[in-house]
Amino acid sequence: MPHLARPRLAPALLALAALATLAHLVYYAPRTVDDMYISLRYAEHLTQGHGLVYNPGERVEGFSNPLWVLLQALGLTLGADGVTFTKGLGLVSMAGLFAACFAYARRALRLTPALAVVPLLLLAANSYVAFWALQGLETPSFLALLVAYAWALHAWFDAPSRRSGLVLGALTLALATTRPEAPLYVLTLALAALLERPQPLARLRQTLPVALPVAAVAAGLLLARRLYYGAWFPHTFAAKPGDGTSLSNLDPLVSQGAGPLEVAFLALGLAFLVALAARRRFVPLALALTNLFFVATAHVDWMPNQRHALPLWVAASLGWGWGVGRLAGLPHRAARVASVAAALVLLAATSVQLARLDARYSIYDHRTHGRGVEWRRPKTIQRLADAWDSLRGVPPQHVAAMRQGRMGMVEDLFDLLEASADPLEDSWYVGRDIGRIGWLAPARVFDTLGLFTPAAAADSTWRQSHRASDALIAVALARRPVALHPYEWAADFGRAGSALAPYLVTQGPRSAPRRLLLRDTAPPTPEQVLARYRRAADRLPSAFLVATLYGESVGGAVLSRLAHLERLLDGARPLTVPAAPPALSGGPARLGPFALHGCEPLTQLADPPTRYELTCYWSVDRPTNEAPDVFVHVHDARGRRVALADHPLTHGLHPPQRWRPRELVRDTVRFDLPATARADALQVYLGLFGPKGRLPVSPPALTDGHHRVPLRPAPAG
Repeated sequence: MPHLARPRLAPALLALAALATLAHLVYYAPRTVDDMYISLRYAEHLTQGHGLVYNPGERVEGFSNPLWVLLQALGLTLGADGVTFTKGLGLVSMAGLFAACFAYARRALRLTPALAVVPLLLLAANSYVAFWALQGLETPSFLALLVAYAWALHAWFDAPSRRSGLVLGALTLALATTRPEAPLYVLTLALAALLERPQPLARLRQTLPVALPVAAVAAGLLLARRLYYGAWFPHTFAAKPGDGTSLSNLDPLVSQGAGPLEVAFLALGLAFLVALAARRRFVPLALALTNLFFVATAHVDWMPNQRHALPLWVAASLGWGWGVGRLAGLPHRAARVASVAAALVLLAATSVQLARLDARYSIYDHRTHGRGVEWRRPKTIQRLADAWDSLRGVPPQHVAAMRQGRMGMVEDLFDLLEASADPLEDSWYVGRDIGRIGWLAPARVFDTLGLFTPAAAADSTWRQSHRASDALIAVALARRPVALHPYEWAADFGRAGSALAPYLVTQGPRSAPRRLLLRDTAPPTPEQVLARYRRAADRLPSAFLVATLYGESVGGAVLSRLAHLERLLDGARPLTVPAAPPALSGGPARLGPFALHGCEPLTQLADPPTRYELTCYWSVDRPTNEAPDVFVHVHDARGRRVALADHPLTHGLHPPQRWRPRELVRDTVRFDLPATARADALQVYLGLFGPKGRLPVSPPALTDGHHRVPLRPAPAG
């Protein structure tokens, strides 16, 4: 069709691709994946002189992206914020992917400028690509280098020269050090490029001046890994073993929320690649087939949004750019118009569907509802508003709704910061580094996934089944960790028996503990707690608040916890006191194993005047493993509930499992009331609730009949 060659069409399509990319950038910009912080910590330790290690003194290659780690280290050396710099690398890589696709489509596929922009437009609308471009992993650089390498191969075989040889060699090494599977792509794409040319053996000999130096450097890097880490391959190969080739690994391409439009897009894209290969352009098909082989062979990826399959989406997009051009060149006008129109309708519908997608859950975290399994999570205005707030450094609305002590997996970090007065640099944490532990707290981490844990790497039970042997548990406990979140190792730690005696089980049964804290250690002082949270807050990017993979604001949660603790620990008031003040109400009463000595009158604060404070005093007669939450109900003169202030006792700073018998513990909570509320007309009820509901109150005279203790209202004036 003549209009596909119009000079103004390509800039218009390029502008449309830029707009789609910008919209995705705003939506996904705050989000990060935890693995980014793993490589960032390796990079930081490298810049500090500790070497490429996660824990100083332990050499384990728990990352799979050497080039990315070195680029992150460069940013840290230049004084850049690590998270922001990594995000910038993702944006640059995405721009590089677009440039490489355009250059390859123009030079190797001989497409017009307008047709060469079609793959860019498809990728810009693709939420899978945009999502992983901004999460902080090396994925966008891997995609960009794959296409750039294909372009360099074509340029070299088209016009061999010193310059094209240097470019090809540099891109080969860069690609080979980006991902563990990258060498496979290097070989298959090179073979495909050779087969595109006449006399491939002669071309191969011609390539030796480039291939031999590259192979020598690659061999040197491999030897350096062996000498430094004691292994030929990254430890991630052991931590995430392959399952053997299985076509079921390809299910996400055709099911699990894929939908008919995505399936049609990929199927027809592959058909175009086959037709392209029939015209001796093998590289795009080789890219797709290599990716299909890798996905079928590799360990099932828990992460959403087709991360392992993204090279296939890139190859299919290139195929569609070429295919639309072939359809537009059909000799019969009716067939030409009908086929191009059908293709454009399919591309538009698929692009709209992909653009509206927030994420597709993986088989490990899919959501089930009354109607069955839900794989797709659509974009929403609320999540866009959350992203916009995060970009402005404002905690999103959903953070305000979070209860202290119920803020998600980032509480793994909170447990560590509040566990012990011992210096964090000398403290150990056992668990998955899912809460950005290693980046936001300078503790040493014994990872239960084994990514950067030498003891796990050497343990035969873990290597065979990823379960922790008794010997491995003993090694972990010998480090005297101050906080433990065993996750997959919960049942294994439950076998430890008396070895767990120094630990409090704060979540889960002792036979399969999910959270533990070291008992025989002094808790941190209020000054220490605040200093640790302020350091963690300073580690957050200054330009925006980071969020999780699915959009929950980790940065907002950290700032919310810090603000809460600053209010709670104002003036460094101790959590334990020698005696309760006079004029308390609501006690003495017993609620299960807990003694309520009474509460101070409700106090109105000056700033803001709608905020009130309630302080109560508790103790236990003997050690307890219970950790109930406090519930506070506030009613107005008409009996209407106007406020709730539910919270863990001491907000988790001094958990009940650590209380000594008859130690008097102060618990303070602050909450907001309507501006029209009068403190002397309010009725406040207090109680405790645990896994089985509200704890009974005795004596009965102190309860309202609903396991609540009524407190006297504040005095007038």
